[in-house]
Amino acid sequence: SANGTNTADDRKAIQDEVKQLKEEIDRIGNTTEFNTQKLLNGNLKSSGAAVGQNTTTGAVVAKLSEGSISGAL
Repeated sequence: SANGTNTADDRKAIQDEVKQLKEEIDRIGNTTEFNTQKLLNGNLKSSGAAVGQNTTTGAVVAKLSEGSISGAL
C-alpha cells in the first residue's frame, strides 16, 4: 500500500481490512465442522471414506489458518 498514491488513512483502512480477513480465515479454520468433528483446525488426523464395495480412500487435512495460507504463498 506504500505506493505514493495512498494516504495514511488509505493505508490504515487497507491494513484494517487485511486484519479482518486474517481473523475471518482463522475463525473459519477453527469452527468448520461436519458431524460434530472439526475439519480444519488441525485435530482431524485422517479420514477414510468408502468409494466402492471393497475400496476406501483417505485424506489428511492440515490446519487452516492465516499463517498456513500466507506461508504457502
